[in-house]
Amino acid sequence: MIEDKCIDVVAQVLYAELNHEQWQAITALHRTLIHEHHDFMLATQHPLGSRFLKGLAFRNRMLDRLWKYCVYDYLELLRGHLPTTREHMLTFNYLAYSMYCLHYETLPPAFEKTLMERLGDIARHRLALEDEDPEQKAVWTSVSQNWYSRLYDQNPTTGRLCHHLAILARPDALKQLFFYGKSLCVFEPFTLAHKSILTLFKPAAPFEVPVEAAFVESHRILFSQDQTTNFLATTNGFFLHLKDSIKQSVEEWTERGYHVAIANCCALLSYGRAGNVIISAIHSQSNKQQAHGQSDEKQDHDKGSSFDDAICLAMGSLKVFLQREHEAMWPHVHVVMVFMLRLTLLPDILRYFQDSFPWALLSRRLNELPAADEESLSDEFPEGSDGSPLPEDFALRGLPFTDMYFPSNWFSNDISYEDKFMEMPSLAHTRQRRLLWLGRKIAQAHVGLIWDAASRQFSDEESSWVMVDVDGDQIEQHAETPANHTELGVLPSVQCGFQ
Repeated sequence: MIEDKCIDVVAQVLYAELNHEQWQAITALHRTLIHEHHDFMLATQHPLGSRFLKGLAFRNRMLDRLWKYCVYDYLELLRGHLPTTREHMLTFNYLAYSMYCLHYETLPPAFEKTLMERLGDIARHRLALEDEDPEQKAVWTSVSQNWYSRLYDQNPTTGRLCHHLAILARPDALKQLFFYGKSLCVFEPFTLAHKSILTLFKPAAPFEVPVEAAFVESHRILFSQDQTTNFLATTNGFFLHLKDSIKQSVEEWTERGYHVAIANCCALLSYGRAGNVIISAIHSQSNKQQAHGQSDEKQDHDKGSSFDDAICLAMGSLKVFLQREHEAMWPHVHVVMVFMLRLTLLPDILRYFQDSFPWALLSRRLNELPAADEESLSDEFPEGSDGSPLPEDFALRGLPFTDMYFPSNWFSNDISYEDKFMEMPSLAHTRQRRLLWLGRKIAQAHVGLIWDAASRQFSDEESSWVMVDVDGDQIEQHAETPANHTELGVLPSVQCGFQ
């Protein structure tokens, strides 16, 4: 069989130095195998074929064999011999991508998901050839992202696809951390991401952007449960760099803000590790084994110092964003409010956040939004005037704490990767409505936020906090404490090491 011959040839020449004619001959052999697979699939999937005939491709794992023995192994062989094999890899990559597109257009829908992922994989292999051409690299990165994103729309709890997107997010460290964390925390986690994320925590070269370096280092400490590094000093350094970065380029934190928030939520979920109190409580509630999460005894057993440190990082980050009066800050706040809304259904878990959550600061910021309208006062999910999801909605999709948040038909599967995360001016009003709606829903749980229906204003359960101006920033401070700038530190109300 040609397939056996391809397998043998790849094994034999793995470390061999071949000339141009030899590479051409091997490429021709694999081209023949691709065409034979295509002919087989067309014959067996003919509309008039019997059920037995159509089942041959599944029983013999034909698409898996096509990918493994004909495409992937040979692409990896060519990649290992770069730059000598650049032209041969370019030719074969184009052939493989074209044939898979033809399969995608002609084969029945039962094969669609497999073909979409393989098209994303082939496009990702093309990136190895475009290191010296940034424009082409951006094009093929976008192509690969779109295939993975379209497939993820159909499988929003599959961590493997988030892992693929994390690799494509290089060199954006915040986006990588967001995707790696998500790949570990969705209901179908990709456990190999535990190894992949280490390449981010131990980069070949140091990060050039201080805020990225401090944020990744904070998560490295949490992920590795490192007890030898001063976590509080690291996070306070991150908060300082975050404040400076927001001042310098506030607009870019519209997207980066929810990447930070979701990465912090993944840290609170212990990066998907078994025994995390929040994930365990959500699973228990979903299975109707317990009405309100786990018992106190079970949670005290599972909760450790890393969980407390994750709370410190998440709440401290939230305070930095709340202290800035700009539309770009709201996506971060939105993500955290979705997280807290889910915890209102898990009161045994919520108590860990009570003392550290900036309820007073949040209530003040919510009161600065335009007055609540009928949609944000309704108990129904506020869909907005055009019913379009927000960019952070797509980023949140699939995470455990969003299982009861979005309407069942909220997401559309025909939006490109770039369009999903494009911040349109019209979305500002939709987000404001959503934030007010979330505030009301959280206030109904009586956990720190109070909604006055008469005045349509929020307040917190403790009114002993005031806002003081420090170097142009609004800082939350207890009313009984003098506004001494030298005693404020970075974030005076960040609390770590909760009991």
